[in-house]
Amino acid sequence: MDDVIKTLDRYYAAFGDQKRDWDFFISLADYVNLMDEIPELKDITDELEKEENKAINAIREAEALATEELEKLSKKILEDY
Repeated sequence: MDDVIKTLDRYYAAFGDQKRDWDFFISLADYVNLMDEIPELKDITDELEKEENKAINAIREAEALATEELEKLSKKILEDY
């Protein structure tokens, strides 16, 4: 695992010192892709992705419920006036 950390540190140092925005984002993309390619990190990134998807789904469900409640309230207000 020490080799993995050293590799990540090396990539991180390389993109952190970029002078141009474009070079920074290209190097950042390489860094993120590297994290997907390292087997020791794959389980971690997969678990983080699962948690992210759960959070996104919870937000979507709450948004749908809120929209439904607002529509009901809007109809009631319009009926009263």
